[in-house]
Amino acid sequence: PAVYRSIDGGYTWTEHTITTTVPMQQGWHSHEVAVAADEAGNLFASWISIDEMPWMAYSRDQGDTWSEPMMMAPPGVNETGFPTIFAGEEGRVVVGYIGEGDDNGGWSGYMSVMTDAFAENPLITTVAVNSPDDPLDITDDCGNVRCGGFGDFIDVELDDEGRPWIALAHNTNGELGIVGTYVTGPALYGDLRMLPEITPGGPMTL
Repeated sequence: PAVYRSIDGGYTWTEHTITTTVPMQQGWHSHEVAVAADEAGNLFASWISIDEMPWMAYSRDQGDTWSEPMMMAPPGVNETGFPTIFAGEEGRVVVGYIGEGDDNGGWSGYMSVMTDAFAENPLITTVAVNSPDDPLDITDDCGNVRCGGFGDFIDVELDDEGRPWIALAHNTNGELGIVGTYVTGPALYGDLRMLPEITPGGPMTL
């Protein structure tokens, strides 16, 4: 994985390798490096590696050097795809992706959130934005093919209060576009605080 940087408004570009130890997946995601910058100008990059898991690294010098990569998925998720990333205040970042668990029960949308990315042992909090009995897709290799409405159109953004929202497709319900977030969780903009609870969504909102 690598990023390309211009410091003259796009007239010239330089390539900056992120890592040589956690390579890109050989397949659908072999070109997919998602990049974000936090409010302090630090860079974050996420990609799917050959272990089919989402990895992330950061740069605090505009891409010249990069941290050791961190695997972002929680235990019980063994295959992922379609990485996307967004950053808020300094060191706060969210990585979005789809993932399939050990029981092959279908694909879910995930957000992995860090509020202390530069800590020696940063905390990664991961939520699935759909219930296990409401999978977004049931295709066996959905993470490594252009799967239904997923394509490469997954995105994650922060609203004005710092709540992350991930845009996905609900393929088993006719490739409907959906957005998901957490009922409550940390704000990625402003003071580090827990956001007020919102009403849970679900299939009835499709």
